[in-house]
Amino acid sequence: MQTILPRHSLLPCKRRFSGCKNLKNVTIPNSVKIIYEYAFSGCVSLTSINLPEGVEKICEGAFSSCSGVTYISLPNSLKEIEFDAFTNMPELAEVYCFAINVPKTDGDNFWGYSTNGWKSDAENAILYVPESSIEQYKAIEPWSDFKEIKGIPSTGITEIQKEKHLKEKHIFSLDGRLVTNPTKGRIYIVN
Repeated sequence: MQTILPRHSLLPCKRRFSGCKNLKNVTIPNSVKIIYEYAFSGCVSLTSINLPEGVEKICEGAFSSCSGVTYISLPNSLKEIEFDAFTNMPELAEVYCFAINVPKTDGDNFWGYSTNGWKSDAENAILYVPESSIEQYKAIEPWSDFKEIKGIPSTGITEIQKEKHLKEKHIFSLDGRLVTNPTKGRIYIVN
């Protein structure tokens, strides 16, 4: 099951999708600023969490016990992650956090309960952060709990200018060149 939230929704509100065991994908619009308490907790079929630019706060337990999650992408706009927002994710392998300023959080994120007691779900996962912020992430829990912290390489793209005569959507390569025949499986910029 896939859910696409409306562009101007106030969702996800508290416990909105909590316990939806068949929810595999969710598309959150960039108009959402806050992911509320336990909004997606217990969604065991989710395998990835991709939060759009614009999300500033992830509240308590928002994605707790999403035990199938292997991948998380957090936007540059993220400022705060509350208690237990990401817990009980034993399959977690990669987290991309694009925030240049380390989001405020407590040490209880990225932990889970196993047969041997509490353990870090991050200890077997890799954290990718902006290259300029690696040392800041290494110095703060729970970020420092990750098996490895790597830099996200810069694309070198600093600005994309739209030509004034273009009135419809166009496809561009990552280096900003207009593409007339896109190839399946490649990444492009669409304006």
